[in-house]
Amino acid sequence: MLCFLTAPVADLSAEQNISVGYGFGVANARLREGSLEDGRYYDLWQIAYSYEKAFWKDEKRWWKDIAFYVAPFVAYVTSPNDGFEGGASVGARWYFVNRGETRVYFDVGVGGAYSTIDFEMQSSHLVFILTGALGLKYKSFFIEDRFRHYSNGGLGSPNRSINANIVSVGMYF
Repeated sequence: MLCFLTAPVADLSAEQNISVGYGFGVANARLREGSLEDGRYYDLWQIAYSYEKAFWKDEKRWWKDIAFYVAPFVAYVTSPNDGFEGGASVGARWYFVNRGETRVYFDVGVGGAYSTIDFEMQSSHLVFILTGALGLKYKSFFIEDRFRHYSNGGLGSPNRSINANIVSVGMYF
């Protein structure tokens, strides 16, 4: 599937974007918002790139508004300690509102990441990602709110989730 997303396909549009965002911990095992299991906060600054390709061209069908994407990211974690995270996800994006140059989308994706942070809630620096976002695109600009879930997929213990909400702004080119 990755080969299809990156290979040129006649008559199917492709877009790229770059974004910057701020993320913070949310919904982490009955703890106060923003914190991890040990009570420390989880905060990060992220830069992401996305390559997006429409899957169907048929202008008369609802599925014309579905695109597939590949999105690598790198983040500087400021809390619980300074460190870096990097990874990528692949997924599908649905533009469910199309009004001229204004589009609203929802997406879901899966991927993997590496973190230099020693999270007590995870037994590994390598984690799997589940992600979802709601976004608004106007002309070349967009803002989105993304939820990202980290897990080691049960390959180690402990395996308690690390969840973040990331608010990003960016530009298509």
